[in-house]
Amino acid sequence: MFESDAAAQRTVAAVMAHYNRVARGLARNRPVCEPLFDEDTRTGEVLWEGWVSGFEEAMRLRPDSWMATVESGDAEVENALPLLLTLHAIQSGKSEMPKDSIDRLTEQAPDLIPTIVLTLNGWVKAQRGATGAANLPGAPARRAKVGRNDPCPCGSGRKFKKCCGQETVH
Repeated sequence: MFESDAAAQRTVAAVMAHYNRVARGLARNRPVCEPLFDEDTRTGEVLWEGWVSGFEEAMRLRPDSWMATVESGDAEVENALPLLLTLHAIQSGKSEMPKDSIDRLTEQAPDLIPTIVLTLNGWVKAQRGATGAANLPGAPARRAKVGRNDPCPCGSGRKFKKCCGQETVH
């Protein structure tokens, strides 16, 4: 739970702002995916495990939708999801792979994850009826300009300049 309504609004605003950045990246003609990974401040090591864990949790919300990728007939797409689940098994300590294979995938994971996401997103975009900003075939249509002090169109309840407009407002 949140300590106050304001704290809840700040959290929702941060989540929506990040969602909108990701959606804009994936909606480009040449999609871009830059997952947010934690980093060990002592070693500089990229900590991808939390990202994979969160993605796997989200997949459990709609397992039937994800099974369609495994049965897609597209070899690249059919391999993407099992690779992501292999990374989750490594992250959760449940992988039965040899240690050298685990070490190799652990090292490659930060580079593999964006490729997996772009592969899956590309397949979803190619399907009829794909919805959601991240699944549009091109960039979303522009709306009338939002003023700095107008409510943010993402629905967070915050002013645009304090939400999604933070990237562009200086």
